[in-house]
Amino acid sequence: MFMEVHHVGIIVRDLNKSIKFYKENFELEEINRFITGDKTKEVAFLKSKNIQVELMQFLDSENKNLGPDHLAFKVDDLDKKYNEL
Repeated sequence: MFMEVHHVGIIVRDLNKSIKFYKENFELEEINRFITGDKTKEVAFLKSKNIQVELMQFLDSENKNLGPDHLAFKVDDLDKKYNEL
């Protein structure tokens, strides 16, 4: 079954500074930026050739849980993979 890492999610304190850091140091390109429907986070997706990085900043409070949040995989058959797990 085909599976690959799609993106890594990281919670950051300052979205603008973090975007600048990843662009300058890892040559990532910003491909999308939005505020979530519940208006609790501002999110930016950056990408390289093989992976995307999702940066998230909480808007409503100072979140103490900074750093890696999740790892997302891309599979060709989600139901099948779910049943295998």
